[in-house]
Amino acid sequence: MKGFIVRTKANSFKVLCVECLAKSEFEEYVKPWSTPIGSRCVKCQRRVLINPADYQPPAKESKP
Repeated sequence: MKGFIVRTKANSFKVLCVECLAKSEFEEYVKPWSTPIGSRCVKCQRRVLINPADYQPPAKESKP
């Protein structure tokens, strides 16, 4: 499953899968390093792959 690194409002960093990313609040996406990284989503514990060659984060929804 595809994963993303995000910076939270508390200025910490988390790895989230695509499904948990849609339900979470965060400040911004963080560009990954130059090599693929295998990790786990901090919310659902699913295995995710963060691949910098294919890193296209979904558009962040703006809230009024």
